[in-house]
Amino acid sequence: MEKIKKYYDGIVDKKSKHHHHKENEENENIHEEAKKEISPLEQERLDNGAPVQLGWPMNSQCTKRGDLSFYAYYTLWRNDRMPMYVVSCTSPRTDGAEFVEAAYSYFQKNKYEPTVRYDEAALDGKYVVMMVDADAPSPNAARCRYWLHWAVSEVEGRHLRNGVNWLNTEGRVLKEYNPPTPAKGSGKHRYQFLLFAQRYPYSELRTDGERCGFDPKTWAKDNKLELVASSIFTTEYE
Repeated sequence: MEKIKKYYDGIVDKKSKHHHHKENEENENIHEEAKKEISPLEQERLDNGAPVQLGWPMNSQCTKRGDLSFYAYYTLWRNDRMPMYVVSCTSPRTDGAEFVEAAYSYFQKNKYEPTVRYDEAALDGKYVVMMVDADAPSPNAARCRYWLHWAVSEVEGRHLRNGVNWLNTEGRVLKEYNPPTPAKGSGKHRYQFLLFAQRYPYSELRTDGERCGFDPKTWAKDNKLELVASSIFTTEYE
């Protein structure tokens, strides 16, 4: 009787071990699947084929002025005699995605719109200039992607060729300029300039709604705009 009991206990024990082994395997598989889950930032990188690309593939690596075709720069205190501070640029003749880093202390002193220049602008064309933050309120929890910092439509190509002076240029402001304001401890934020070509006949554009959660891709598609240039810089609270 004792032998029979041991025999059946052994069968139960084997089944129990097999069950636990199978359960452990399932748990391991779950953990492996969890490891394979891709974060939104990683998915964005994969979609665009670069380390930290945004809505459209772009380059922001600048070597010399002759390389530039689209760039933005700030002038301290609106004084044209002060050196220009280039924060964002792009060129078809440079490679990579090494974005320009700008000191946040600069934006604490300068609340004005940057000068935007596009050397390839059509003289008789009209454009939309836009600036967005892809990492609001923080890169790891970008629930406001994208935050719309600035949008101006009907900017004339002849002005873009020379570098737009916003005091003298007639453009239609869709969203007032909101300077970079990354929160303390939120890490590096990526600020992207977008330049869209408007199609003739020109229609009146609107950006209804909040700045938080603005979708530039959908907005551009709905308004039949063509992205012609883009550039980016990064900054963080200091």
